[in-house]
Amino acid sequence: GEGGRVLTIVGNTAEIAIRGVITQAPDIMALLFGGGNTTYQDIIQAIATAEANASVDNIVYAIDSPGGSFDGLFDALASMQAVTKPTKAIISGLGASAAFALATQADEVIASNIAARIGSVGVVATIDVYDDEISITSTNAPNKRPDVTTEEGVAMVREELDAMHDIFVDAIATGRGVSTDEVNKNFGRGGTLLATEAKKRGMIDAVAPTALKVVKSTK
Repeated sequence: GEGGRVLTIVGNTAEIAIRGVITQAPDIMALLFGGGNTTYQDIIQAIATAEANASVDNIVYAIDSPGGSFDGLFDALASMQAVTKPTKAIISGLGASAAFALATQADEVIASNIAARIGSVGVVATIDVYDDEISITSTNAPNKRPDVTTEEGVAMVREELDAMHDIFVDAIATGRGVSTDEVNKNFGRGGTLLATEAKKRGMIDAVAPTALKVVKSTK
């Protein structure tokens, strides 16, 4: 069914799995090399199906993802913001970057264990530089191909990344009910934090208690 690839309905709960790299279109590399792949469209369709299903009264986002592309993220965020049913995000393993932004849109954000890593708030661009490749732009479009081997070129790229960062952080701040300043200062500054520290900083609401197994010695 629609959204069926990532949607499981058990009783009155719809679980939406957000695993692996999150992309606008299916990622062939993720499919070839494993690690999983979820598309923003998968998430949007699953939410629509869960919202429309009268037997579903709550939605759980099961997240284990390093994040993904900027393209498509804001459509998924808008879809999550429009949900009328109670939502919970459960992060196991990793809830980083775009995946963390998605998690913050839930009513409650929980780490399933103390080893879960949360955060990586920021935007990064990786640019390959080839010695023998030269780009020339039309006179009035110098910013189309910044020369990243120069300080001016790096500044141009950083200006664009900062603009993207601002709207990214704004979505996280809105989701967590804090200021953008709070996100920039205390939500890891681009790094990931373990669950307990993330909870201390207000990035998540709770860390699930781990049941301790008692091993009885036969000695």
